Amino acid sequence: MKIKDDKKILEITEFIESISSLDFSKELKFNNPEDPFEAIVYGLNMLKSELKLKDEEKNILAMKNEQLELALKELNEYKVALDYTNIVILIDDKGIIRSVNEKACDISKYSRNELIGKSYKILNSGYNPDVYFFNMWKTIKSGKIWKGEIQHCSKSGTDYWIEVVIIPFTNVKGKPYRYLVIEYDISLHKNTILKLEQTQNNFKESINKLEKFAYTVSHDLKSPINSALGLITLIKKEM
Repeated sequence: MKIKDDKKILEITEFIESISSLDFSKELKFNNPEDPFEAIVYGLNMLKSELKLKDEEKNILAMKNEQLELALKELNEYKVALDYTNIVILIDDKGIIRSVNEKACDISKYSRNELIGKSYKILNSGYNPDVYFFNMWKTIKSGKIWKGEIQHCSKSGTDYWIEVVIIPFTNVKGKPYRYLVIEYDISLHKNTILKLEQTQNNFKESINKLEKFAYTVSHDLKSPINSALGLITLIKKEM
């Protein structure tokens, strides 16, 4: 009896060592209800099942954490690329600036502290009409992306043009609570177009003035020419 008991104790010991090292391949099978080790075996098998389940959950969690870390790394790389190439401003649903990147400070001449907590209107030059911004807010408050061109004014009083894309961040109910404002400086391009338009308008105005002048000259010359023609006709009759 002692030999059998020693064998069972050895099996139980090996079983405990295996599950302690998270090796769940071993099995304990005692089918004798009268065996005093039966209760121990039953308890150890229950412990094994619980540990196996927790180990599986831990592996799943570890895999999810790894995926999350990769996603966060990729997201950070996107952010770095975005910050490097664009002006980035984060505003809340009231239009208050909550975050800005370095490019936003560089072009606006405002410091980060001067911008954060202020209304996005602080950058408005007054060029775009109120209805333009009304439609912008109407679009983004509905959860849709808005794209357009806005003239800003820097702290030093210099106007500059930006191309803007505003992306709403929505909560679980689909209601926007933050807006990511991505801006790109198009001042050179926009000013070139405006100057070209001004040149075209000036040219059209000059053409109109020239046409009016030509018409006036033509009209003024008709009277003396007609008088001369009449005089010549009269002279011919007298001859």
